[in-house]
Amino acid sequence: MTHRAAVSVLALAAALAAPTAWAADSDPTVLEAVIVTASAEDARTVGGSATFLDDDALEVFGHADVNQVLRQVPGVFLQEEDGFGLRPNIGIRGSGTDRSGRVAVMEDGVLIAPAPYAAPAAYYFPRLARMTGVEVTKGPGAIKYGPLTTGGAINLFSTPIPEAAAGELELLGGTDGALRAHGWAGGWAPLGQGLEIGGLIEGLREESDGFKALDNGGPTGFGIDDLVFKLALRTGPGAALPQSLELKHQTYDETSHETYLGLTLADFGDDPFRRYNGSQADRMDVAHDTWQLTHRIALSSALDLTTVAYRTDTTRAWYKLNDVRNSAGTGWVGISAVLADPAAYADQMAVLVGADGFTSADGACGCATTTAPMRRKASRRS
Repeated sequence: MTHRAAVSVLALAAALAAPTAWAADSDPTVLEAVIVTASAEDARTVGGSATFLDDDALEVFGHADVNQVLRQVPGVFLQEEDGFGLRPNIGIRGSGTDRSGRVAVMEDGVLIAPAPYAAPAAYYFPRLARMTGVEVTKGPGAIKYGPLTTGGAINLFSTPIPEAAAGELELLGGTDGALRAHGWAGGWAPLGQGLEIGGLIEGLREESDGFKALDNGGPTGFGIDDLVFKLALRTGPGAALPQSLELKHQTYDETSHETYLGLTLADFGDDPFRRYNGSQADRMDVAHDTWQLTHRIALSSALDLTTVAYRTDTTRAWYKLNDVRNSAGTGWVGISAVLADPAAYADQMAVLVGADGFTSADGACGCATTTAPMRRKASRRS
């Protein structure tokens, strides 16, 4: 496993004149301590453009799928993959959509891709169900957000510590065994010596049996557990140098029954939601952890300093069907070749479908002889 640690220091000063963001139907709103800006007016002259969807905008439809949310933002292009928004393919202004690799994706200003400087494919993506804001920056204004901002930058804002003690609980259910349970509680309280202490605990559980159907039954959906803890100190009103210190820890665990195995054109025309038995053992496991320490201080009425130290760890293991043994038993045939010409690869197609007489030790499908077993590939990244 590789680890990534970074420290970024941002100075807020009138001379910087970097962008803020605004909702399309409201006055510009400065996002303090996250977006570096001199004033709301300076945001109107940013090189490029910025769009901000606040909590009110996100709650209109209550989407947990980032693809549905980002369709509201002009200049953003999306390619659906799993149907749940687990691994969105996002492009901005023609940058390409493959795994959002040319867009800097952040949560609370911290890069979340497993390897943002080398392999930024977003096999992990924060769940929108626990976000209170989404900011999309396009063009030159995104350069300061880090590497690979060819298209732009997307910053997601997690639930802040509320000023007064408060909490919220949401429970939603739907078809195909869909469940979303989301809750948080927190607030600020006097600590003495001119200090205040704040905290937040948040939990999210999402799951679904999946909207696709294996021929012999079985799940095609996912299960996600997402927890966030925040602890903070800040000076009280009237402090000579107002400042705050916040520690955030977020942990994420996902199991999804994802596959690369598709359908022949004829079978897709009959039922696009069908899945062959050969994919029933395919599975992806993703784990992600973030530790973030943020210090903010107002040095004067015109100058603030924000220091962020963070560390993220991401691991992903995807066990998926890769190819099928050829009829001669001398090599392997890729699943894409089999589906493109099922008549030419009749034995291999029978393996994928799980025709009568074709069984395997893993309970999926194989061949009664040794001429056409399946081979799965374990794809790992950390």
